[in-house]
Amino acid sequence: MTHHSKKTQKEREKIVWPTLSQILKETLAVLVISILFALFIGGTSLFLQHSFTNLIAK
Repeated sequence: MTHHSKKTQKEREKIVWPTLSQILKETLAVLVISILFALFIGGTSLFLQHSFTNLIAK
């Protein structure tokens, strides 16, 4: 093994891969936050649309 290969192997041994459980929890968290954010943006947009429509209609 060359010096470069040994250094690469040492660095590779330091890698800690997430468990399936961690991946699922973090994926679920991202999905929930994304859905909540989409609902907030959609709700805000709907509210503003109705507000401006009512303002113009008066």
